[in-house]
Amino acid sequence: MSERELVEVVRRVGALAGVELRWAPDGDDGGPAANGDGMRLRGGPVLVESASIGREPSEGDVSGALTLASDVVSLISSLEREIDSLTDEVLERYEEITLLHELARELVAVFDERDVCSTVVRRTLQAVPATMGSVFLFDLTSQLTETCSQGDDVDASGPFAFDVAVRVCTQGSILMVHQDELWDGAPVPVPVLAVPLLTTGSEGSAPLGALVLLGRAGGRFTSSDASLTSTIAQQLARTVENDRLVTSLREKERMERDMELAGDIQRQLLPPGGLRAVGVAVAAACIPAERVGGDYFDFLEVDGCVTALVADVSGHGVGPGLMMAMTRTVLRRELQDGVSLIDALQATNRLMWDDLDATGLFITLFCVRYDARRGTMSYVNGGHHPGLLRRAAGVIQRLDGDGWPLGLIRDPHFEELTVPMAAGDAVVLYTDGITEERSPSGEMFGTERLVAVVGSDGGPLVGPVLAAAAAWRAGGPQQDDVTCLELRIVEGVTP
Repeated sequence: MSERELVEVVRRVGALAGVELRWAPDGDDGGPAANGDGMRLRGGPVLVESASIGREPSEGDVSGALTLASDVVSLISSLEREIDSLTDEVLERYEEITLLHELARELVAVFDERDVCSTVVRRTLQAVPATMGSVFLFDLTSQLTETCSQGDDVDASGPFAFDVAVRVCTQGSILMVHQDELWDGAPVPVPVLAVPLLTTGSEGSAPLGALVLLGRAGGRFTSSDASLTSTIAQQLARTVENDRLVTSLREKERMERDMELAGDIQRQLLPPGGLRAVGVAVAAACIPAERVGGDYFDFLEVDGCVTALVADVSGHGVGPGLMMAMTRTVLRRELQDGVSLIDALQATNRLMWDDLDATGLFITLFCVRYDARRGTMSYVNGGHHPGLLRRAAGVIQRLDGDGWPLGLIRDPHFEELTVPMAAGDAVVLYTDGITEERSPSGEMFGTERLVAVVGSDGGPLVGPVLAAAAAWRAGGPQQDDVTCLELRIVEGVTP
């Protein structure tokens, strides 16, 4: 075979293969031939896209020419296989991207968690030829439960699918088991491909659940199946996490609105403003530590007498707030009937006993009743802090007495005491949120500082008391509900 014939064969083979075949002498870099006619010198290597496949045969060397042609064909076949492989990979990636795009578009319009999982399983079974697909998710109690299953033999395969989900969630990585492998010491009933539902940046945290595929046409799941299923599982995990986050935020917003409403209702239960009647002026304020508090105050006029009280339900928040509202209703009804303070408290304890005992709550309170006709004030202490009586001359007297908090025993004992009152005298009732207010260093405000504020001047006392407690806290968080009430005698005995 002449050189020109061999050149033409190589060129045509290259043209058929879609590649460039050319001669090149030893050490040549693919530039113009040394003889200037476009042909390579005899004896140089033959290059196919710069890859050497052999040397040019000598003229008349049929065997060498055939060997070279065989090498050329082998290289072309290898290149074709590589191109086919790359084409398949590109198509596979395109199909994967298309699937994920369509799945994302579907999930945008789905809000229920079960519907989300059902959509994902359906799409996964369309892409991966498994006979059954399931999603298992951890609920709010950290229990792994089946959210949805689709495919063949769902009922029969359900327990095995659950075991697979438990294992993959425990190990936190992809699990692929082929038909000829063992599962717990016995042949696996069906091929298994399971992926934990992990979100981006959740390394080290527990998975949300697992996507489990069982059975496959052809008998074995492939690495491509695992890669695609893992990508789908990541998208499902993000969707579930975002859905739960949105649900949690909505629930939090709803609870915030409910708490705000409860706080508004509770504030409406307190007497508006103050009271000025039959020679007395009453002022009070209550500042809950949360939206709803366990403190409250009340005052009312019945038959020429003014009754005032402060009460503190143990704890603070919604539960004590509800109990406060119930107690306020029961006790106010008893007081409106004009019974004695002791009778009113005993009746309230009797009516509230079952509820207080069931919840483990109790109520301390301090009640006073001013009788303008007699110029006296009677009071009862139900396990509360002593009241502070500031005489017009500035002397501070502590008002105390024996009595049980409501809700501690079924038949409590109370002691009712009486003191004379004159114009300018004032009694201050308060809850422990004031005396137990803490400074940034942790020191409590205490009763002595409260006494000092009450005895500082003869003006209104509620505002200065609350301001002093807040200043002591120095901007720190309020730890407990704060309530203060002042009953001041503005006139003498009323005939």
